[in-house]
Amino acid sequence: MPRKTWVTEMIYSVIPYESAGPIKFGFTQLQTEQAIGSSDFTNKNRYGNIVECRNNKTLTCIYKKDTLNLTEVNFSSPGDIVTIDQKNIWDINFTEILELSKQSPVYQGFGSVVIFDFGVALTGFFPREDEIKAINVFSKGRWDDLLPSMKRLLSR
Repeated sequence: MPRKTWVTEMIYSVIPYESAGPIKFGFTQLQTEQAIGSSDFTNKNRYGNIVECRNNKTLTCIYKKDTLNLTEVNFSSPGDIVTIDQKNIWDINFTEILELSKQSPVYQGFGSVVIFDFGVALTGFFPREDEIKAINVFSKGRWDDLLPSMKRLLSR
């Protein structure tokens, strides 16, 4: 049986609340497969949403249980390039997040920094957390119910 190989160094340009590269929010599992290939495996999370894992678990696609449409894409390894406005998100440091908070509301909660204007949640971007970086790109409304329990991060 041939061993599965993973795509490396793909560029996923984020368009807030629309897409991450060729993956568009609202896609069905079949449309996602047509855009980026088949998943390695599929399961359900504790909320009953469908979770597809690809590229040795470094790319996950989550489909809302009631609509079966794509609602978020998670990148858990800097193997794939994830960009906003041509800036590689993996290269953003905490100082830049603080600078960004002067222009756009940035929130902290649930172990992530959430930038609603960009439709992303960043994990591991605080000092001394480099080894656990993850990027969550989400659809409109996905994190809205969590906002009241988050803390606004203010620049210094």
